[in-house]
Amino acid sequence: MKLITLFLLLITTHTFANSVIMEKTSYDFSHTWLNLQKYTKKQGYTVSFKQRCDLGLKKVHYDSNKYRVLFFGKYQEIKDITSRNPEITPHLPLSITSIEGYDDENITTLVSASPKAWLSLVKSKQDKAIVNQWHLDILQIIQNTKNDIKQ
Repeated sequence: MKLITLFLLLITTHTFANSVIMEKTSYDFSHTWLNLQKYTKKQGYTVSFKQRCDLGLKKVHYDSNKYRVLFFGKYQEIKDITSRNPEITPHLPLSITSIEGYDDENITTLVSASPKAWLSLVKSKQDKAIVNQWHLDILQIIQNTKNDIKQ
């Protein structure tokens, strides 16, 4: 029984690790949020929507720190890939969530779904290359945001 439990834990951890991108920054929420938007645009993406989640959570009496989601993409690229692969539509536009640290306000966590988890939803090599590029771009955006020197 212990062996089965260990096996399931390893599979679950591996699946989670391949489907989520997560990094902590050593900056406060405001600095991180502004830089996240800056580096998303620098990577060639258009910010389509900024959603503030913490206020909605407080309305239902769930106390939370600052919690926002940045939605972004390249309009024509998303339009083209979803026309060829409609199964990928629920996962778009791309997004990165920014969460203020609970124990330390000078720590902000950035979280995104890994587009690599969607590779089975696209058919052609061209579309798989686009999804892989999205993954690399999200990694780059998060790393640039994390490594930005506070001025």
